[in-house]
Amino acid sequence: MNTKDMSIEQITNEITRLAKRVGTLADQAYQRHLQAEERLAAASQAHKKAA
Repeated sequence: MNTKDMSIEQITNEITRLAKRVGTLADQAYQRHLQAEERLAAASQAHKKAA
């Protein structure tokens, strides 16, 4: 992105947009992390029962 031709307002809007996107991606990554923890716990329980 070439910021030399952008106004302060345009730059601020772009930073805000990118920050929201980063927040969305972080939320998605956290949700996937929680799901992976749940799957790991379920697999661990199944393994214990099988042993």
